[in-house]
Amino acid sequence: MPPLRLTSDAQDELRALLNASPADLERACAEEALPGLRADVERLREEIERGRRFTVVALPPAEGDPVRWIEGGVAVLAHLLGAVLPQDAAGSRAVSVWDRDPERTMADGARYHQTHEGGSIHTDNVNQPEIWDYVVFGCVAAAPSGGESIVVDGRQLHADLAARHPDVLATLEADFVWEYRGFKDDVYTAPVITYDERGECRFRYLRPYVEAAHRRVGQPLTRAQVHAFDVLDALLHERERQVRFTLCPGEVLLARDSQILHGRTGFVDHPDAVPAHEAAPGDPLKRTMTRYWVRRTPGADLADRYQRSRLLLSEEMYGPGFQSSGGAQFLERVTPHLALQPGDRVLDLGCGTGGTLRYLVAHHGVEGTGVDGSPDCIAMAREAAARQGVRGLDFVRSDFRTLELSGRYHALWTCQSLLYVSEKVDCLRRVLPHLVPGRSSLIADYCRGEGRASQAFLDYCDDCGFRLPTVQGLADLVGRAGLQVVEAVDYTDGFVDAMAAEVARLEANAADFATRWDADDFEHLRARWNQKIEFCRGGDLRVAYVIARA
Repeated sequence: MPPLRLTSDAQDELRALLNASPADLERACAEEALPGLRADVERLREEIERGRRFTVVALPPAEGDPVRWIEGGVAVLAHLLGAVLPQDAAGSRAVSVWDRDPERTMADGARYHQTHEGGSIHTDNVNQPEIWDYVVFGCVAAAPSGGESIVVDGRQLHADLAARHPDVLATLEADFVWEYRGFKDDVYTAPVITYDERGECRFRYLRPYVEAAHRRVGQPLTRAQVHAFDVLDALLHERERQVRFTLCPGEVLLARDSQILHGRTGFVDHPDAVPAHEAAPGDPLKRTMTRYWVRRTPGADLADRYQRSRLLLSEEMYGPGFQSSGGAQFLERVTPHLALQPGDRVLDLGCGTGGTLRYLVAHHGVEGTGVDGSPDCIAMAREAAARQGVRGLDFVRSDFRTLELSGRYHALWTCQSLLYVSEKVDCLRRVLPHLVPGRSSLIADYCRGEGRASQAFLDYCDDCGFRLPTVQGLADLVGRAGLQVVEAVDYTDGFVDAMAAEVARLEANAADFATRWDADDFEHLRARWNQKIEFCRGGDLRVAYVIARA
């Protein structure tokens, strides 16, 4: 398959990066503008998020040392896609894939990327319970024989299992034992097939690893499990469902790891081949790939979605200081559940422009910390607190999943903020040790309905980056995080009333609105609000809050 090419602007930006110090690459990806590269990476992301779930892109021709050039180019793509994750106990975030020892195999404990073995079509997310988003795989040197890449669409595979092998699908949805191979000497349990908040399938599979883990704990695979794996492998190896291609040096595969199963044919290196990092000019190279595991970070999306101009436009509907419908009226309804006292400390996870905490200071005399991933949200929250002379509040920009806290809080408040995050349970677990036992918290969020969602709603969730559970699913994940669920309330009717009132107010004050904004802004707000109202009335979108006790 022919690789995609970066635009000329993106290539120019990449060349400038790769001719600088390699140590500066990560910093540059985080801090420099790079408009061409970022636009190209978002187009690639669109393909691996909403298209066929994988793509291949070619780096510009190497200038200077080809190994350093290719590895640097792959690193830039990975860092622009999201948070680069460790791949072993040493914390290595870039891993070279090459045959360390032709005598070693996965059967005797070697990791797949350290062998020349083929087959074993798999996903990478098998060494850790958490499911991340992307695998990035760049070719530094190809093998003279073999090493063809194979990818299989997990969504089509799942549809075939559901239609033709429902018994196998049920087996794969149950728990198996997995090793933390390469990370620590331990095991965990997880299904081969799970589902995300949209109901889309996610695979976790590398058969030799599962078999080794079951042998290790003295629980051989059952006949049903062996049969399920045999059927799965047979489907994976049907040529008509495989896409095959050979990566050439400088070409990079990017894939949605849990939905694209991948593998390779076995390969043979030149008998005199040496590792790429040890080669002298003219030496034949071992087949070498460089690999990254990447988790999409909401921060980049939030920085764009929640820019100051957009925040101010949204406040035309929500009211000053708020970024969710209902504003102060919703607070009046639910804050009695928290039984707040003067001097209590409140953690607002997803604080937006700080209106909730300022309300709680004014009405309950609390102190607190607001956390948000958008720099403009944090800046506006600080400005409003200073302008109004509000004391006792701290506003911090942070990704919820890497948030570092200190001290204790009497209540957690998070309203329509976890919807951007897949790892909702992990985020709440990170907060739990900092909550005062016995005190109540509120977790409010958008949810999806129980039935089959409309395509319009699925497209809306994709556009917004939402990861939505059902109402019961929201309560369940709060419980899994270690909080005691006191009450889960479907607040959809009240939410619809609040949105309808906001639309009515917009229309009644159209002339005043026009002094600050243009007609397109007016129509955008009215259409967006009416769309959410219709999603609620049609059963696609639910809005709920959970009262939970630490």
